[in-house]
Amino acid sequence: MKLALQIIFASCALWFFVATAVNAELEPAKEAVAQEIFGSVMSPYCVARSLRDCPSSAARELQQQIRGKLAAGKSKDEIFQELYATYGQKIRSTPDEKSGLGLLGWLAPAGFAVLGIVVLAVWLARRKDAVVVSQGGAALDPQMEARIKDELSKF
Repeated sequence: MKLALQIIFASCALWFFVATAVNAELEPAKEAVAQEIFGSVMSPYCVARSLRDCPSSAARELQQQIRGKLAAGKSKDEIFQELYATYGQKIRSTPDEKSGLGLLGWLAPAGFAVLGIVVLAVWLARRKDAVVVSQGGAALDPQMEARIKDELSKF
């Protein structure tokens, strides 16, 4: 009976210390890193929300786990690698700039901007040529010129 009470007391004490360590406040620099991580990954529990914005209790637990890892001395990159290993690449909030489709995700907007500028430049150049041609175009047929003057005189 005495041994059972000692085991119960020891397990309660251990639980208290673990819960206190996980819920402990981080120093401001580490809390800033934690907030950066929360904003940089998508929540595996809420669709289209970052871990910071997800209201689920499971997301709060994951945030506490991340804070605990930071308190234990893990770096931001180590935590990211663990998250990617656990939840896959779908947890990324931005494309991976080192891989094929991720690189395309970063380069596509710049490519479309350049393409848009080229299309606009070509359109403006053609428009300018069209205006010049219409101002100095071929002479009208005398019959057509008389008809135009007749129509304009009615106004």
